Amino acid sequence: MGVIHALGSQWHKAEFAALLGQTLMQRPAVSGLFQGATSMSTVCNLMAAISYRSDDPRFTAAEIDDPFLLLICFDCFRLLFVKEVQQGGLSQAEQLILTLCRRVAAQVAADVEADVKADVRADLEVGVETAAAPDTLNDATRLMRAQIQRLGTTLDELYLERRRRSNNMLGG
Repeated sequence: MGVIHALGSQWHKAEFAALLGQTLMQRPAVSGLFQGATSMSTVCNLMAAISYRSDDPRFTAAEIDDPFLLLICFDCFRLLFVKEVQQGGLSQAEQLILTLCRRVAAQVAADVEADVKADVRADLEVGVETAAAPDTLNDATRLMRAQIQRLGTTLDELYLERRRRSNNMLGG
């Protein structure tokens, strides 16, 4: 019985990885990342392995919305950030996930801003004044987006420091 349950779990995880790939390919900022040796399938399978939770019904839903995509990216980014800081030497797929997550976070922010501006424009066209258009993302989602961006900046600084140390050791 345990083998059947394990196979079922892997099947659901694979289905989730496929849905994740379809969702990511719809994002222009992300689809261009997959021109090299690492495939979208490899990255999505790795992201699914990192983030999948069988007890969460969102992982078996028919589509992935922005807040859920950001949660997936947050989970992956945070884990890979810790791995990079503690051990260094991420694989190409893991490096790609870090880049992908940063782009998704930035694009979600841009999409929300564009949606809010469009709503305000539409309200103004029909003569309705809006004092302040609400952000469609909740506080937790905004916090995850900001943390991905902040940890990304920290990673950039870490890479620069490692490069400086490497150059210093080489006498450069």
